[in-house]
Amino acid sequence: MARLVVLLLAIVIASTDMTAAERRLDETDRPGNRVNLVTARRIALARETGSDDQSIGPIGVTGYNFAREVDLGHGFRAFVISCNLGGGLILFDPAGEQVAAFRTWEINYFQLFDFNDDGMFELITEQRDGVATGIAFCNFHIYNMSSRKIQEVWEGESYYFDANSRRSPIVRRGFIRCVQSNSEYPAPHLIHLSADSSGRRLAERAFVLRGKSFVEVRLRPAT
Repeated sequence: MARLVVLLLAIVIASTDMTAAERRLDETDRPGNRVNLVTARRIALARETGSDDQSIGPIGVTGYNFAREVDLGHGFRAFVISCNLGGGLILFDPAGEQVAAFRTWEINYFQLFDFNDDGMFELITEQRDGVATGIAFCNFHIYNMSSRKIQEVWEGESYYFDANSRRSPIVRRGFIRCVQSNSEYPAPHLIHLSADSSGRRLAERAFVLRGKSFVEVRLRPAT
């Protein structure tokens, strides 16, 4: 148990401008399956009404929560799939054909924002990345899909709870804000704020997307 706790803590404490690996395959995933947009829509609708379909293309849907279609721009669309402790993303080209897929952890919610003004949205998710005895944590993940593939370009803490502390539980919360160009920084940027359980601010960092990765920047004083 102690070894597991140390491992989970090491994962969580990792720098927020690093990204985690894709979720490992499990018995519900079907990596060889491909699906077009029309079929993905049909399966998602059937799952909403109680069908027993076990996957949407390559992504297993055991413990299904939801599947949502999003318009990314330039004719590209994506499916965001959430399941209990699993899920994934599927990218479709303008012809409706699958061009990429990425396995995720359980997606709680998502939003879109264009961080590099290229006319194609990045996808932001909050995911339940890990649970263990007395420990739970969620992280924000940002994906870029402008190169006909799905690339995770940023990860930051959203929630961390550890009840194994000898004194009192350790609780941290993270928040993000997506900002268009303003007086603080002359380009779209991301602000990540973390706080403890009492609301005391622990850190505030700002990032911009350059190429295929986020880099930390310093904001100017607000005017």
